[in-house]
Amino acid sequence: MTTTTTAWWQYIEEGLERNGLNQSHLADTIGLNRGGMSQWRNGGVAPRDKQIIRAVAEALGTSVLEALVAAGYLTQDEWEAERNATPIEERTDEELLQELLRRAQKRRPSPQPEPVKKPARSTVATRKTTKTTRTQSKRSKS
Repeated sequence: MTTTTTAWWQYIEEGLERNGLNQSHLADTIGLNRGGMSQWRNGGVAPRDKQIIRAVAEALGTSVLEALVAAGYLTQDEWEAERNATPIEERTDEELLQELLRRAQKRRPSPQPEPVKKPARSTVATRKTTKTTRTQSKRSKS
């Protein structure tokens, strides 16, 4: 049976090799049973629990962001943007004001168009009243 190596499992294997660890050691370190490791390896499944992802990153000596990319929760572009982001303390006043303006515009609700008022439809009760009135009118004429 051929298995496809997922990005998550590749991340695990590279981390184990880089640190001279084996799967059993990693499983013990992060508190995972061997069945969980087997699912990652054979089932192409990445963990859903963010605490497990964090524990794996710490055990393998990588950033949590790198682990989130490998698990498929962040894209490579999102990770790069985060890595290259300028700390807020280093941003200029103009950059901060532009960001505040962008956020304020995003939160401001767009004007809603006025609803079109439709003429009232006649109801069964209206039609009955009209019919009764016509019938009474005819009787009074005769």
